[in-house]
Amino acid sequence: MCRKLILFLFVYLLSVIEINAQTVFICTGNYSVAYHSKSDCRGLNNCRATVVSVTAQYAVNTAERRPCCICWKSEGGCITDDIGIFYNKVSPPIPQFRPFMPVNPRLAQVEVGMYLQQKYDARKEWIQERINGLILLINILFTSENITCSKCDFQSIKENHRKSVATYSYSLAAADFANEYTFNGIVRSYNSLENNIWRSFNFYLINPN
Repeated sequence: MCRKLILFLFVYLLSVIEINAQTVFICTGNYSVAYHSKSDCRGLNNCRATVVSVTAQYAVNTAERRPCCICWKSEGGCITDDIGIFYNKVSPPIPQFRPFMPVNPRLAQVEVGMYLQQKYDARKEWIQERINGLILLINILFTSENITCSKCDFQSIKENHRKSVATYSYSLAAADFANEYTFNGIVRSYNSLENNIWRSFNFYLINPN
């Protein structure tokens, strides 16, 4: 009996976890009330904000949404983010002016998260372009055409500068590029690396031997 109970609880917990981890779609508009099983559901026709994918657990517990009656069978009034469909299912309410309401902080978290992700991706691309630019600068400057130095090992000089750029760049693997303080420090560090490259070039230019 005890084993059957444990097995039943285990199966139940697995089903709950699976349901909570299910991917659903919500409209981030201030007046959206439903979550949907697919991003092209007709219930999202009037969404004027962004449609994002979240877990069912997030949709219910954090965004406080209810199942869309188009995606899932619903008893009683139809719940959907498409105002036209909603009015066709129930009696239209008496028009009233809505009182001022601040943006739902839970919905704001979704939009802020998307904004930070976009900022992170853009800055990641900027860093990659900065790395490529510094490597190109090293390859252009340290050549026998630019520096008259018979004893200079240009390959070794370039390799040392490339190593400095690579070592610092690898240290950014866990950095949060969306953080202003962190990113400003990254910009200063790459500027410092570029200044060191130019100082080295000027040194060999003035002291070729």
